Amino acid sequence: MRICVFTENHYKGGLDTFIINLLNSWPNGNDDITLVCNDSHPGLNDIAFKTTRPITIIRYSGFFKINTGDFQHSKYKFNSDKFRYIAKLFRGILYPIQIVFYTIALYIYFKNNKHDRLLVVNGGYPASLICRISLISWRLSCPEKLGILSIHSLAQPSAKLIGFIDAFIDILLSKSIHCILTVSSACADSLINRSHVYGAVNISYIYNGIDDPCKSLYEKDGDSDRYIFNAGRYCLMLGTYHEYKGHKYLLQAFAEVVKEIPDIKLIICGYGKDHEIERVSNYVKQYGLNNHTVICDFIQNPYRLIAESKILLVPSQAFESFGLTIIEAMSLSVPVVATNVGGIPEVLCDTNAGYVCSKNNPKEFACAIIKILKDNILSQNMGSNGRAAFLSKYTSEGMSKKYYEKII
Repeated sequence: MRICVFTENHYKGGLDTFIINLLNSWPNGNDDITLVCNDSHPGLNDIAFKTTRPITIIRYSGFFKINTGDFQHSKYKFNSDKFRYIAKLFRGILYPIQIVFYTIALYIYFKNNKHDRLLVVNGGYPASLICRISLISWRLSCPEKLGILSIHSLAQPSAKLIGFIDAFIDILLSKSIHCILTVSSACADSLINRSHVYGAVNISYIYNGIDDPCKSLYEKDGDSDRYIFNAGRYCLMLGTYHEYKGHKYLLQAFAEVVKEIPDIKLIICGYGKDHEIERVSNYVKQYGLNNHTVICDFIQNPYRLIAESKILLVPSQAFESFGLTIIEAMSLSVPVVATNVGGIPEVLCDTNAGYVCSKNNPKEFACAIIKILKDNILSQNMGSNGRAAFLSKYTSEGMSKKYYEKII
């Protein structure tokens, strides 16, 4: 069977981990898999390097990768409300042109390449326009073969300026796909924000899974070797430097933690643009944590860093449909402190592998961190519970098998 996996991404992170684990654990080694991805994706080379089974990678470029959000990056110094309005207006004008171009270009691609199945991996919903159009073009090019949409963040309402166009796309999409697969029941429920999709399409969820990192934890990896910290003397946050990931909230909480435990460090790692990392650096200075915080960029293999940390921290404030780093920590017997956002409670609450705190209460978050740091037995028990939960619910083999059953 010839399978096309289609995606668009502009950040390194959890979506890449999902694709790598899905493909590496794919049950049928004889399937011919093609990954179609924007060539501007900074994590595409990582996917190529870490995918162990043979795949073909098709990179699309040119007009495909226009992203009006890029015009708002601080390096251009265009952050005023007036400029944001102009950028939105420009997007509204550009939107119909993109739709027509994507539909024609993808129709030609699918007609010529004759794939048997299409799996579209989208960061959220609506998220990527080209990902949604790919499913419509797929149906036009081969009406007997319905595609599958996999979404990995909570669904959001459309922007007002393009709402009527998005509603039309949703109607076409609902007639073009076999089902929508989400990563949690919270993510599935969030599609109620899209009235033309919710109720019109079969929606279900498959929990994310990862390959057991204990198999290769201490293999030589030049990337992770750049970061050597005192094992057990730091807390760790992994995630992009998007504002919704909660860096400000975390640093507010950690300022309370260091009052109780002055020798603990906070390590923050992830992919981010310069202005995003600068914003987090300013928060570090604002809360007087210069001597307690280390800001790092993205690393390909974070497992050694997780394994030697005391706690994994997930301070997300929005859009968190699952929390992939949570199961990475569980797999390595590391406790987790996280916020009650989206699918996080669903993944963590019943495991006794950590604490879930209010996203509006950094002091509660700080108290949970302090409690674990001061109680080694509690920390060990949480780690053991997390490991057991990972083995029973969150392996890549289990995840890939369920996707395979949906797609064949």
